[in-house]
Amino acid sequence: MQEEPGLRAARLKQTWLDIHYAAAEDCLKSGPENVNTAKIAESVGVSSRTFFNYFATKEDAILGIGRPELRPKHLEAFLKATRQPPLLRVCLLTVSVVATALGKSSDQRYRLDLVKKYPELNTRMTDTVLKARDLVLDELVLDAEELWLGAQGMPTDRDEAQVLVMVAFSVLAFSWRRDPQLLAENPEKALKDSIQIVVSTVDKSL
Repeated sequence: MQEEPGLRAARLKQTWLDIHYAAAEDCLKSGPENVNTAKIAESVGVSSRTFFNYFATKEDAILGIGRPELRPKHLEAFLKATRQPPLLRVCLLTVSVVATALGKSSDQRYRLDLVKKYPELNTRMTDTVLKARDLVLDELVLDAEELWLGAQGMPTDRDEAQVLVMVAFSVLAFSWRRDPQLLAENPEKALKDSIQIVVSTVDKSL
């Protein structure tokens, strides 16, 4: 009997979470260098091969991160959000893209605690965020003329578009460091608060 799509998706998500939490707990107990992927796989009832079908590296399993994606619905929401300030629009788009890599595990504070305790894990987190940034840059800068250049309040050339995307990622990074749980639960509020702080600090520094 063929498994229903919804049940299969739920099972895959649960297996993803089981592997992630087992790897994270093992890391907190013994450090990332001592996390054994074969033992983790055995503890959750999957093969080592299946482990790497879910996560590219053991560090990704520890942090609960995958490959980010910029999906059509994200771009559609960005283009429709014409009443929001440009920087906030780009920030919310970047959050949506990063969330595709983190979406199955919403406890950002837990992830941040892991990175603080084992700074070497930050490399994988940084790599993931940079991949998300490049996706947004490719979409919003390379295709800027077709998408959004010259729209009300938006950049008028590609240099401005690129600056806006880079600033948005800086705001996102600051927001994650400042209050990761708020960013996970209410990204618009977290980003608005962070934008105010960033803009105020830049104004004072000029």
